[in-house]
Amino acid sequence: MLVAKEKNIENYRLKIRSKAASSQRGFERTYRKFEIFSQENYQKNCEDLIDEMKLVSTDDQCEILQEWINWLTIKPSSIRMYFSDVFQYIYYRGIKLNPQDIKQGITFPKDLQDELHPLSQEEYKLILEVANYKNKVKYLCMGSAGLRPIEVNNIRKKDLELDKKRIVVHVPARYTKLKRGKTTFFSSEAQKFLRPMLEKLGDEDKIFGVTTEGTSNTFGAYRKKAGLDKKYDSANRAMINPMSLRSWFISKISRRDPNLAKKWAGQKGYLLQYDRLTQEEQLEKYLEFEPDLLVNTPKKTNEMKRLDEDAKRLDEMLARAEINEQKIAQIEKDYIEKKDILTEAIKIIKAQNS
Repeated sequence: MLVAKEKNIENYRLKIRSKAASSQRGFERTYRKFEIFSQENYQKNCEDLIDEMKLVSTDDQCEILQEWINWLTIKPSSIRMYFSDVFQYIYYRGIKLNPQDIKQGITFPKDLQDELHPLSQEEYKLILEVANYKNKVKYLCMGSAGLRPIEVNNIRKKDLELDKKRIVVHVPARYTKLKRGKTTFFSSEAQKFLRPMLEKLGDEDKIFGVTTEGTSNTFGAYRKKAGLDKKYDSANRAMINPMSLRSWFISKISRRDPNLAKKWAGQKGYLLQYDRLTQEEQLEKYLEFEPDLLVNTPKKTNEMKRLDEDAKRLDEMLARAEINEQKIAQIEKDYIEKKDILTEAIKIIKAQNS
């Protein structure tokens, strides 16, 4: 006979061990916050508070959760994440609130939406100028491949194909947001600095191998050193952060091919399941778009390359048009010749019948 496990914090931690490490860390952070809230507002630990919540009405339960939300002094979007962590835990502990209870009984603050700052080429350059060699390479890799911090930090040498025109990057599914493996590429600019680093690494070695938090802190120090430490008005959040490098990639590629931008960045997209290109075809497309991603190439050069590409496409179109004109002229010539032959034949037939 099976014995039901006690619903406590230790067993809940065991239950969520299959979740991503970041999700587990997020829960522990929320749990500590909820413990402080319980001590400050109810003079008891959160486990005792949860036990007492089981004994009161749904309205009273929602009131306590509303107090928890109001107590938090963080941005609205983060409040929803904290609430979700607590809601899942108290549900596990036996407080079975349903979505309608939450909708009717709890009010969340609205998230102010700032106009997001687009990373400029000059700002990107300034960050690279103050970064050390390893981080300079890392930031070039992130911006040229659309990688999230957790993705770039966990790439191993064995995840790279080094014998192509550009380094091919295979990001393992366990590190992507959608838990789906993805393939992208490093630009000529990034791989020029990366290849010397790879010579010293074994196949199992992580190329950069730091935590996401470490990436954020280091980037913040470089941002301040470069004089780019501006923050949004509605929140104490930097306008330029590690995700700005990913945004650089997505913005540039989306203007050329929105589907490929989503595919390489690992985003959701309904048409992606039907838009299938071989790796070789994708690489050719990447090479076509690459000039837009380069940081240290003057903007004018990029524009000139784009104009050259446009001129080449125009020449191809004109060549096709000239071929079509030649075909039409030949058809007209053939028609006239056949018409003359037919006219002569009709005259002969009429002469024979007269």
